[in-house]
Parts: sequence; C-alpha cells; structure tokens
Amino acid sequence: AWVHEFAGDNDVDASFQFLGEGSEFTVWGATASRDSVVLSAAAELSNLGAFYVGASVDGRVASNAYTYGGAVKVGMRW
Repeated sequence: AWVHEFAGDNDVDASFQFLGEGSEFTVWGATASRDSVVLSAAAELSNLGAFYVGASVDGRVASNAYTYGGAVKVGMRW
C-alpha cells in the first residue's frame, strides 16, 4: 500500500511537564516521510492435525527511513 502524508508539517514533537513545580520539556521525534510503501506477507501451515505454525513479515519503506518487523506463531486448536 502507498502512504502519503497530506499534512504540511510532518515534524513529530511532544511537550511534557512533571507534576507539581516541574519544568516543561519537549521531545522531538524523527520527521515522518511524505511518501512511503507498506508491505505485508503472511503464511500459515495448519495441516498438522490440531497444531498450526505461522509467520508474518511487515515493513515500511520511505526515502529517509525504513522499518521491518515479523512474528512467528505456533498453536493448537481443539
């Protein structure tokens, strides 16, 4: 899938303050890309009687960053 950020300001920041008389501080995150591609794939093998095995991979690719993740699952249905 293609992801496009329509907002003009893609900067990520948040301001916080401690309870009571604490001073305020700001945390700046990475700037989000204007365009990126999201990819996902998954497979499951369930021909093992009551057991099944599955795996999935997810990723997001942009011009200034990329992320990848995955999961493996093993289970039993009864």
